[in-house]
Parts: sequence; C-alpha cells; structure tokens
Amino acid sequence: MSSTNILSNFSIYFKKRLLIILLFGFSSGLPLLLTLSTLSFWFSKVGIDKRTIGLFALVGMPYVWKFLWAPFLDRFKLPFLTKVLGRRRGWLLFVQILLALSIIMMGHSQPEQNLFLTAVFALCVSFFSATQDILIDAYRIESLDPSEYAAGGGVEVFGYRLGMIISGGVALSLSDTYSWETVYLIMGFFMGVGILTTLFCKEPASSKQLDLSSKTLKSMVIDPFLDFITRPGWYWVLAFVLLYRFGDNLIGQMATVFYQKLGFTGTEIGMVTKTFGIWMVVFGGLLGGVIAKRIGIMKTLMVGGIAHVISMVSLFYWHSMDTQCLTFTALLFQKIFQVVL
Repeated sequence: MSSTNILSNFSIYFKKRLLIILLFGFSSGLPLLLTLSTLSFWFSKVGIDKRTIGLFALVGMPYVWKFLWAPFLDRFKLPFLTKVLGRRRGWLLFVQILLALSIIMMGHSQPEQNLFLTAVFALCVSFFSATQDILIDAYRIESLDPSEYAAGGGVEVFGYRLGMIISGGVALSLSDTYSWETVYLIMGFFMGVGILTTLFCKEPASSKQLDLSSKTLKSMVIDPFLDFITRPGWYWVLAFVLLYRFGDNLIGQMATVFYQKLGFTGTEIGMVTKTFGIWMVVFGGLLGGVIAKRIGIMKTLMVGGIAHVISMVSLFYWHSMDTQCLTFTALLFQKIFQVVL
C-alpha cells in the first residue's frame, strides 16, 4: 500500500465531525471514575470502611438502566433550549451543566461527615453521565455518514479513555497535593470541554426531522422488550449480558482501595493503573479485535475470560511476594485482558 493511500485512509480522522465526536467522547468518559475508583480511593483515605465503599458501587446503576429513560429524550422537548439549540444539543447542554454542578457539589459533600449527601450527589453524577452517554451516542449516529461510523466509534472510545485518564490518573495525582474539594472542582471545570463542544457544534439534520411526539410509552419501551423475550434463547442472552463482567465489575470497585492499602500513593496509582493502564486497555482492545478476527468472537470471549482470571490471581500471588515491580506488571496485564474480556 502506497504512502498516499495510507494518508488517504487516515484523512477521515481530521474531519471536523470526527473532532466533535472525539471531544464528546472525552466528556463522556470523564465522569465515570469520579463515582468509582477515584471515589473509592477518597473514601479509603478518609477512613470509610470497605463494606460501605463496596456498597457505593450501586450508584453506578443508572449506567445499567439508562435504556429505560432513553426514549423520553426523543419524545420530549425542553421549552427554551430545544428551540434555540435543537433537540440533541438542547438536552446535551442541559444535562452537561447539571453534571458539572453535581461533580463540584460531590467534591464539597464531605463524606466523612455526611455520607448520605455524598451518595445523593454521586447518584446524580451517574444519572446525568448515563443520560449524556445516550445523547452523545444519538448525536454520533445522526451526524455521521454510515461510512464514518467505524472511525466515529474509534475516536469516541479514544476520547472516552482520555477522559478516564483525567478523572483517574490525574485526579489521584492531584489528591496528593490538593484537597478533594479542589480535585472535584477541577474535574467539574473539565466538563467545560463538553459544554463548549455542544455550544459550537451543529445540530444533526436528521434530529431536526425527528418527531416522536405521537409515540407512546408502550410502543417505545414495552413493545421492543416483549419482542426480545419472544426470541429463542433470550434468557441465555440476558444472563450472559448481566453476568459475564459481574465479577470483574465487582472487584473493580475495590481495586483502588486495595492498591492504597498496599502503600502506594495516589500519584503512583494514578500513573500505573489509570494512565499506563488506560493505554494497556487500548492495546487490549486492538489485541481483542485481532484475535476475534482469527478465531471468532465466542472463542475470544473464552480466551479473554481465562486470561483475565489468571492475571487477577497473579496480582495477588505477586503481592504476597512483596515485589512492587511484579505487582505493577500484573496490574498492566490485568488491564490488557480486562478489555479483551
């Protein structure tokens, strides 16, 4: 393949529409760790018990159930913002502002004194973040040509990972120097990337023509679900979706606490697990794609699942040997096979 053809293939990533999707991906990935590993590390630092930290994984439930209110974002309009910005941009701006405010307020909630208030704001962050994800996915599909879907999905994931680096690695590193109120205030200001992108991008043409005002709740939510459960083996599909990553997600809530208890600082955890680890996740995604192309998706899932278990077990084994270098190596391999899984 000539250099001209290679440059032609990569030229799609320099389109303005793809840059917008990249920035939206950043805005989508930023809030995630603020209610998961970063919040767990904060709790551990202020002396909140592990049981409570584990229970806080429940604040992430809006990400699981966001499909329930997704149809309402299509059906209902905001009185002023929809008229000025359009359906997608109006909802996006509204949700992003509330999300930024929720992040800032969570940072000022002082969990060691008022854990319930922290839980309320953490739930708000998860809810508005999940809602933002719905709107960004809709914007991406409606604003790109079908030939750009693959590239659009790729740049969105890349932006998503960059957002996770900020809310994971950067936030933990900042916590060694600044108060948690300041850290979450900075994270709230980073949401300005998404807000500015919403203000300066264009409303998708297909969104302007979308009119679901006559649709009912039954036709938008209930009927598709009833259609799904009439298909053969639907319960196996549902069980697979719910349980395949259950163990990984469960232990993920406590991972940062585990690293902190080993004596690693926020800067060290942020650098290895949230910065280098994110790039290992990107590499794992590429590796998973190559393996899936060669042996198929089902076999890849089995290989990824087994490799991920081995990497997790090796993490605890090498920790028992009291060797930090080996522990960090296990962490990086765990990140690789986490995304292959």
